Amino acid sequence: MWEHKGMAADDKDHTYSPKFRAPRRMWDAYGRVTSRLGTDRSADLVDHIRDVITQHGDERDLADLAAAEEEMAERRARKGGRPKRSPMEETLIEGATAMVQAAAPGLAKMAEGFRRPVGSEEKTG
Repeated sequence: MWEHKGMAADDKDHTYSPKFRAPRRMWDAYGRVTSRLGTDRSADLVDHIRDVITQHGDERDLADLAAAEEEMAERRARKGGRPKRSPMEETLIEGATAMVQAAAPGLAKMAEGFRRPVGSEEKTG
């Protein structure tokens, strides 16, 4: 069975991004329903996973669930979201942006996506 590789190349990225197949209409309907319920697909799926582990998990599963809940609580407790970029990172981004703007002015808007303030990531469901 094929599994989606996480975005990070190491074990420091604890948020797994699985890939699975579902009919598009079902996925779209699920998004509308969760929206009407005041949540989103991601939160609902995490709740479902938590419920299944709680109801059917063995000792190891429950220990992993407890550790995962602690990780999520720690991430959510961080003030301001992700750590701020270092001055070196800002300099590199500014230089890359200038190079893109000079080489292809039409791509300048795309390069601006790299300049979003920390914590402005859009939530998808």
